Amino acid sequence: MVLDMAPRQWLVFAAVVLILISSAAMPSPFAAPESDAESETIHDGAGRGDGGATSTASSGSEAAVDQADPVDPGLRVKMNMSLANESLELIVQFDSGVAGDAERAILNQHGMLALRETRVVPALFTVGTPLQVQSLASEVAVRWIEWNSPRVYNMNLTKQVIGAQDVWDRRLLDAEGRPTGPAITGSGVTVVVLDSGIDATHPDLDWDPQLVTSPSKPKPDDKVIWNAKLDHGWVGSSPPCSLWTPLQNSDTTSGHGTHVAGSVAGNGDASAGDKEGIAPDAWLIGLSMGEAVATIDEYSGLECTFEMSKPGSTTQNAWNVRIVTNSWGPGFPFDSYDPNDLTVQIIEKIVLENNVNVIFANGNDGGDGSEDNSNIFAKIPAAIGVAAANRDGIGMADFSSRGQATNRDTWPDIAAPGVGIWSAAARATLIGGAIGVGDAADNELDYYYLAISGTSMATPHVAGLVALLWQAAPSMRMSDVDEDLDSPGEVELVDPTGLAQPAFAQRKIHEAELILKISADYITEGENLATNFSSGIIAEHPLDYVQGYGLVNAQRAVAIALVLQQLRDPNNDGEEDANVTVFDAWEEFQRTITDGIEHYKGDALQSQWKGEFAVLSSASDFPPSSSHDHQVWIPAGTVRVTADLTYQAISSGDPFCTTTANLHLVADTDGDGNYDLTGSPDINKDIDGGTAEGA
Repeated sequence: MVLDMAPRQWLVFAAVVLILISSAAMPSPFAAPESDAESETIHDGAGRGDGGATSTASSGSEAAVDQADPVDPGLRVKMNMSLANESLELIVQFDSGVAGDAERAILNQHGMLALRETRVVPALFTVGTPLQVQSLASEVAVRWIEWNSPRVYNMNLTKQVIGAQDVWDRRLLDAEGRPTGPAITGSGVTVVVLDSGIDATHPDLDWDPQLVTSPSKPKPDDKVIWNAKLDHGWVGSSPPCSLWTPLQNSDTTSGHGTHVAGSVAGNGDASAGDKEGIAPDAWLIGLSMGEAVATIDEYSGLECTFEMSKPGSTTQNAWNVRIVTNSWGPGFPFDSYDPNDLTVQIIEKIVLENNVNVIFANGNDGGDGSEDNSNIFAKIPAAIGVAAANRDGIGMADFSSRGQATNRDTWPDIAAPGVGIWSAAARATLIGGAIGVGDAADNELDYYYLAISGTSMATPHVAGLVALLWQAAPSMRMSDVDEDLDSPGEVELVDPTGLAQPAFAQRKIHEAELILKISADYITEGENLATNFSSGIIAEHPLDYVQGYGLVNAQRAVAIALVLQQLRDPNNDGEEDANVTVFDAWEEFQRTITDGIEHYKGDALQSQWKGEFAVLSSASDFPPSSSHDHQVWIPAGTVRVTADLTYQAISSGDPFCTTTANLHLVADTDGDGNYDLTGSPDINKDIDGGTAEGA
């Protein structure tokens, strides 16, 4: 849907997308051949959500699969949605297992031309109409015909890749199998984003301002509780946090920090929860160093963080600051007068004295292991250095900075997805503006989110995960475990740019880092992997100069943290009753962890979600519209789906919002990216129950 809107006006618009996953065929001339086989399976299940639009599914019998039909069910659905003479891109496999002249001749007999062939799995790429597909499917030599379906990138994939979305439903159970605590979503934990700032006008980053001089405990649904920009004009000495000017939008020229903040803890309001952050209920503090950042600017941000998180301080008592995420450096992290130990020292003080995790991007300088390209601050043992994996967790990003293969002192600690990461877009910034226009050229305009890559995007994944760990185990502290190092004594840190003299750091690591390492999944498949590795803290767990210990595993890490807290404080009175280590929790975790399914009986299942949509139009001629997707699990056996949309429209008489639009509920019933149902505002759709168990 395209709307013609006037520029430079306020606009309220949204489209909520209900994606129903079902393999049932619709009545059509292109339906699959009927089968004599019969099957019936009954399932109980439930969906989860958070309010707004509602989907209801009713149970019934399911259809059978005719294995003799060579047409992929997804292609059948696409054919049903297409005109008889509409061209479709196809991939065809043959019983011969080859893609040669004889196979090309079969295509030619049905009016189709082979445009390309694959080799590893031999197949022919072609274009044909639904009528031609129906005709080709009658050939006994044809094994399989599938649609060359489009692929899209979504933030929710990376939540699933590291397992964060499942963590939100994980509980520690008592002896009777009852949950003993709340959902692990980062609730009650504050993360400092030291970056270019945060645009707290974004619906995912609600501004709930407090004063650093008189803080109070935020409400559970608050988000950005303090947001400030460094005053570069100050001279002399002042209390660290008094150098910062509070603003609702402190990210006015870059957009980098807003993207980071969304990945850490965005609440997903502008996407119906699809693009919420790793710790959606954590609180955020934005500290904007500005754009021309020098040593003193970064130090000022870390110093303010130290003051806010000092044990016993009013800010720490109210806000519980536990993480500071840093997606910057090393590029030019120091000036020529600084021997680089100033920032190293403040980082160590934050971790060692305040029990706060400092997390750093490992850098985007790539490398082949012949030299050290890692961010100097990521190499501090007390900090957590993050490398960038591919967005699906298979292989590593080529740009992710490598350490020196022969020197473990330089290796990253852990990896997280850092390629094509969707997150919150700041309004009218270098990143938001440039990327937004590029997306519009590809008909992928979204005024709320954008996708960018870098270890800067991997780092907030880890920051959000550590927030989950802090909620699960508030007793975490420094461990007595050393970093994996080759040098004796303190580790020597070297600036890859050669601009600063070496600095020295202590060896101990935090329990949060230890948990991340022993629970990680070492990546063995994909591209850009290391040529050698070393034994880790746990002998059977490798680490290397590209990925460190590997891809973070949120489910395993949070489970270990939950067990750690239970062993230390079994009666949950806030006092430790036993001297328990992470390794004790690791051993207990391996004996007690279990996966299960909760069953619910009933005629109908419901899933709810909500969104918050408002767009400030620019001078661009592109219509400021966007869609907000929410996928719903439909159990096998479902016979009818009902979706209802309710919303409160803004008044068209508002002088500050002279242009408005309505919301529309649409459905993509097969996940092909095309909307085939539209509600005004409700949708009712009969389906025949799907064919896959748990579909």
